[in-house]
Amino acid sequence: MNYDVTIIGGGISGLTAGLELSKKGKKVIILEKESEVGGLCRSFEYNGFVLDYGPHLLFLHRKETMEFIKNMGFYDQIYSKKLRHSLWYNGKPYDYTKNTDRLKLALKFKRVPFFILKLLLFDKKTKEKDAEKWLISNIGRRSYEMFFKPILYKRFMMDIKQINPTTLSWIIKRFVKYGLKGDEAYVRGGMGKLPKKIVNEIEKLGGEIKTKITIKKIVKNKNLFELATNNKKIKSRVVLSTIPPNSFSSISNMKLPKSEYLHSIFIFFGMKEKSLFGNYDILFPDRFFWFQRLSESTLMYENQTKNSVICADRYFNDIPKDLENEKEKCIESLSKVIPDFYNKVEWCKILVYPNSFAFSKKTEKTSHNGLFVLGQAFIEEEIFPSIDELMKEAINVSNEINYYLDN
Repeated sequence: MNYDVTIIGGGISGLTAGLELSKKGKKVIILEKESEVGGLCRSFEYNGFVLDYGPHLLFLHRKETMEFIKNMGFYDQIYSKKLRHSLWYNGKPYDYTKNTDRLKLALKFKRVPFFILKLLLFDKKTKEKDAEKWLISNIGRRSYEMFFKPILYKRFMMDIKQINPTTLSWIIKRFVKYGLKGDEAYVRGGMGKLPKKIVNEIEKLGGEIKTKITIKKIVKNKNLFELATNNKKIKSRVVLSTIPPNSFSSISNMKLPKSEYLHSIFIFFGMKEKSLFGNYDILFPDRFFWFQRLSESTLMYENQTKNSVICADRYFNDIPKDLENEKEKCIESLSKVIPDFYNKVEWCKILVYPNSFAFSKKTEKTSHNGLFVLGQAFIEEEIFPSIDELMKEAINVSNEINYYLDN
């Protein structure tokens, strides 16, 4: 069957691009290998709670994304809540959205506030090529060793030597700005409602979405791509790949630049108490904690629940074989944060999500005519793109595809 565009991957990037192209009258098919679409932007029900695949938020200042959501009649399902974001230091959380706690942190790391203020006000690119040297010269070795170095490793599994100063500057500014904006938004009934709504809109416009699809081979014959799948053969003028570049290259003779990915483990704990700290999330720079972040997703619910659910997450270069052992390490760390933790927890659920974070960016798109790419590996300025950042890039790429097909 012939299509204008075949989209490989039914995550939020592929779905957003699919809807934008369908609205422009293009014949679109989306192929997803899993039994449901959405990728990391999914939710599931467990023990009476709606939980997301990791903590996700939307941001109201993202104009392109909010406009996209409004145009499909979904904006009334978005609501905003003032959240607290904290940093664990010296045995307790400091809320960096709160003036008093920011002042306390500033007194402990005296050079850091002036450095951040300089970044926010002047936004100048440094000529220094060594990020470690640049950071130490600005904030001092103590602040670097106690906070920045470990949080970079735990949050992104990166040695600072892998990052250039420009990227590091962006990470710091994003960390500060998102903590201060207070414009976080969420979807009623869980983030997974968003991809489901997009699917409905695509199907209304005649687009097709196929799940449980295995693509065996992709070749280009003259002006058409030919895809052999476990379901049927597909011919398409354009292919948009949203899957990891390495995965695409393994099924095609059109090679994409390689990119390295990290894998996520999310461990959810159902608690007997309402709220543990009142913080939506807490970052843990210290290496002896198993997790890099704790989040209390039930704080995003419109109505306060009787009990709470906390999620501990961490990245791995390789997925551990013994998940029970990882759970025990996590619980051991949690017992240092939450007194009497064992008697406060009711249930536990572990989720593993492969290829959740591209940490080696490849900004070259593709030299193959009619082949377009999307996803984390190709968003240069975002070290860890949020849901709406991925959607914004999908809108941009769909415009490029539409122009290609019409000219």
